[in-house]
Amino acid sequence: MMELKIYKGRPSDTNGRLDKEMRTYDLLDKLGIEYTCCDHEAAMTMEACIESDRALDVSMCKNLFLCNRQKTAFYLLMMPGEKPFKTKELSAQIGSARLSFASGEDMGVCLILCPVL
Repeated sequence: MMELKIYKGRPSDTNGRLDKEMRTYDLLDKLGIEYTCCDHEAAMTMEACIESDRALDVSMCKNLFLCNRQKTAFYLLMMPGEKPFKTKELSAQIGSARLSFASGEDMGVCLILCPVL
């Protein structure tokens, strides 16, 4: 069973937290957006997220980082966790053939070129 820590708003103990996490809290606070956080170990499958879902009383989303074969177009797809992902259907919807999962290195390059926070 995964250990969960739930916080309403920003966690009081910020030791060991990443700078980008703290910037996210800063932005949410600045915009006046209420939020709840759940610290947990890495969950690499939707099945592993079930415990967090129940603790927060939410349905998790899948976050899929995709690219075309040439790696000239990148997509961040968010969809309901229980919905199956069908590459062919999404490719047709966005007009981009041969979609595949992009790498963590690709995501790092995209974040450097287009920082959000």
